[in-house]
Amino acid sequence: MVRIVKIYIKLQSLHLRAHLEYEADFWIGICGIVLKHSMSFVFIWTLFSLTTHVQGWSLWEMAFLYALYIIPLGLVELFYDGQWQLPQLINLGEFDRLLLRPISPMLQVITQISSIHGIGSVLIGIVILLRAIQALDLSWSLWQYGFLIVTLLNSVLLIG
Repeated sequence: MVRIVKIYIKLQSLHLRAHLEYEADFWIGICGIVLKHSMSFVFIWTLFSLTTHVQGWSLWEMAFLYALYIIPLGLVELFYDGQWQLPQLINLGEFDRLLLRPISPMLQVITQISSIHGIGSVLIGIVILLRAIQALDLSWSLWQYGFLIVTLLNSVLLIG
């Protein structure tokens, strides 16, 4: 298991270095994703500027749920987005090449693509989540914050 984790980290660091070769593309992608999710939040805010509640939900309750959606989505894009390439790998006959290597084919497939733009989704999601927690005046205990983290991690696994 330790060997697999080391290989995973090495493959992901190679993807990170490849993305950072084109620094402008990296920052444009991050800013683009932040703008995309910010505009989605502006849509929610605009909707709630016309009314105070929608079916009993307030603005910050919806913002909280939206953050719970985009944080795991960004983490999936960042850490294992390659599984979406599996049909293409099979159709082009490249999956056979992965089967012949001494490394797990699953590990090779999930690290095939690492969408570094997931950082933007995670960052804006954390900002919206923290602001929603503050606006809702949630006074949670430590175990409830732990439950939130476990929920986010399970969401990453579920989406992936």
